[in-house]
Amino acid sequence: MGIRKRFLQKLSPTYRILERINITQNFNYGKISTGYYYSALNNDIEKMPKAKGILRQVQCVNNFLLEELQKICESLGIKFWLHGGTLLGAVRHKGFIPWDDDIDIGIMRDDFEKLKSFLVTHEKYAIKNFYFLKDIYSRQPRFVFKGEYLPFFVDIMVYDNFNSNDIENDWHAFYERKLKQIESVARTKIKNNSFFLIDDKLKQNIVDEKFDEFHNGCLSTGNCIIFNIDEGTNLIKDNYIDNDTFVRLFNKDFMFPLKKLCFEGNEYLVPKCYEEYLIRQYGDYMFPPTKIVISPHLINSSKELKLKIHKKYKEIFKYNIGYTAGAFDVFHIGHLNLLKRAKENCNYLIVGVTTDELIFKTKGKYPISNLKERIEILKSLKFIDEVVIQDDLDKVKAWYNYSYDVLFSGSDWQGDERWIGYQNKLNEHGVPIVYFPYTDNISSSKIQKFLRESV
Repeated sequence: MGIRKRFLQKLSPTYRILERINITQNFNYGKISTGYYYSALNNDIEKMPKAKGILRQVQCVNNFLLEELQKICESLGIKFWLHGGTLLGAVRHKGFIPWDDDIDIGIMRDDFEKLKSFLVTHEKYAIKNFYFLKDIYSRQPRFVFKGEYLPFFVDIMVYDNFNSNDIENDWHAFYERKLKQIESVARTKIKNNSFFLIDDKLKQNIVDEKFDEFHNGCLSTGNCIIFNIDEGTNLIKDNYIDNDTFVRLFNKDFMFPLKKLCFEGNEYLVPKCYEEYLIRQYGDYMFPPTKIVISPHLINSSKELKLKIHKKYKEIFKYNIGYTAGAFDVFHIGHLNLLKRAKENCNYLIVGVTTDELIFKTKGKYPISNLKERIEILKSLKFIDEVVIQDDLDKVKAWYNYSYDVLFSGSDWQGDERWIGYQNKLNEHGVPIVYFPYTDNISSSKIQKFLRESV
């Protein structure tokens, strides 16, 4: 049974309605109305299925960049938080908005400068400015792969300190200053290329000076913080001036201390008053838009660029669906190491948990923790995408059930006659077995023996 068919059988009837009205296939390209889609989900936007195809691949690689950025920032003692559509996705979908692909984060300027300096000599990653010099006149810093252009990036929204006793009036005054900046940049008549870069270094310097002039006078401290001082003008438009809720000027106690929310299986910082933040930006943020528009980063891409996207995805995620299984009784560091390594080598990790009866049949004793408890332990691990029940040790049968691309196991099974047999049969389907080093001096059996002897 294919992975798609298996999902359809397990998911709710509302998803099957979507299949019948042929909506989900449109998640790869183009525009769709939400009318049927929303009613089919019984007015629950949170039940929207994830994107598929190339769009999902872009999401996965951008999420990989976010994870890498978080590792770097943690090593430097830098904090950032989810911003804009990424924050909305975290609240509403626990991950990407299904039709979107980019990631937005907020960061204080001091931390941004620290991060930018660190990345100057980094081997893999960089912060690069992208320019939108028509209509919106924006300069957007992005965290990207070094030395290449692909639609993979994390948009960085830099916040500055600000003193304000009247947020509404100060924001409107700020808006007027931004209009002058837009006019100043527009008068240069410099345009970006199709990759949103400026070909001529001298012209780029001219544009950068216009943005940097606006940055002069930023404060080192303040009772508020403001977004959009220099990097972006795309959120400052005429139709927003009369919308008093649409501001990017906040009291610090509105934003801090930061909280945590889950996004694509990992925890990230978010604004303290994130729900009010979303209301200010989107209104009723749990209500779907009148139109679902697939990200223009993908729609406007050529076939050649889509192929490059796919190759980058395969480079990072060598395998799409990975599978491993075990008893996972008396969960220990060896289990954790294996499962983490497995997830590092695939995009979607399925973990099978052996039933109590099968454990008794193969080992002559029942597990200390019952099946339900062991399943709950594994489900609590954020990097595991799906937990299933293993009532048969045959990994080839598991392949027919789950259509996995790679089977993971501990190195203690390498060379075992049964596992050699699995490999021979799985080879027929192009599915490898990847063995990870066994964690020395630890096993459930050793822990159980120690506990028995300690009683």
